[in-house]
Amino acid sequence: MSLHTARLSKIIKISYADDKTFRKDIYDDVSDYIRKERNPDKPSGGGGDFHSVLWAAFKECIFEENTESFDQIVATLIYENPRRKRLFPLLAMGLKSWGLQKRRWMNEEIKRIKNPVGIVEIEDHDIAFKVNNILALEIAGKGNRYIYPYFSEEPALNKEAARVALWQLHRALPRINIEEFRVLDVMRGKSYSVTDAPLMGDEHAIFVHNVSGIMQQWEKRYQERNDEAA
Repeated sequence: MSLHTARLSKIIKISYADDKTFRKDIYDDVSDYIRKERNPDKPSGGGGDFHSVLWAAFKECIFEENTESFDQIVATLIYENPRRKRLFPLLAMGLKSWGLQKRRWMNEEIKRIKNPVGIVEIEDHDIAFKVNNILALEIAGKGNRYIYPYFSEEPALNKEAARVALWQLHRALPRINIEEFRVLDVMRGKSYSVTDAPLMGDEHAIFVHNVSGIMQQWEKRYQERNDEAA
């Protein structure tokens, strides 16, 4: 099941979506899974993660403090794939307002450190969500920062979603101090730390409840599709 091994950000997105988007995301995922199940040797044609090339470009340019270079890369990415024409400029604006332009007045030296990867596991469930694509920085005099991107246009991250995500990041990467994590709502150009979204102790319970609801709807739709095909 694709949602059993999805990225954490996708699970957060579906968890806090409105009812219409919640159903659509699950239905689309079930359809994709069944298509692969029935044609296992056929290439998916998905072309990889839609946002990964933009995030990769940003991770390079933030060390150069070069918004012009980033703008040129974004323009090239859009030229190569017109499907990016609407969202990429909006996402790029959010990345610049949060990172590249802020660096001009922060006047702090940053350097690249190893990007960690991990897995969020749910007890008693065959579920493991990926935590990757983190931007890992060492900021002179301030320690390390581990920035996890949330690219969805809707819903925007709220404080509950942010603190749930921060706790799951800590569970996936327990050796990292939770105060060093940031969840970045790219579209809004806003990041959340445990200072911005303080933990309340119910983060894991909320996450498990949300995941259970998603998986129940997934199984229901999967069974419906199989019954239709019978």
